Amino acid sequence: MIRQLGLPTWLMSLSSADTRWTDLLQMLAKLNSNIQYTKDEIENLTWKQKTKLVQKDPVTCTRYFDHRVQEFIKTVLKGVYYPIGKV
Repeated sequence: MIRQLGLPTWLMSLSSADTRWTDLLQMLAKLNSNIQYTKDEIENLTWKQKTKLVQKDPVTCTRYFDHRVQEFIKTVLKGVYYPIGKV
């Protein structure tokens, strides 16, 4: 790829924050345990409880992360202001 396109001039590395996304945790609880948590209840869950929710459904977590990345690219990187140039 470097031979064909040259050296990259910009690199972005993203990480998932599954246990901090209350909307994802609410969704996982509803889908997998049929429990409807409020945002306050989600925030009061222990780290262990949050990780159990994430571990039960890695596919939903992956799809949710991909959706957030695609929205970031569409809204920020390819937005009207082009913060890093035309992508």
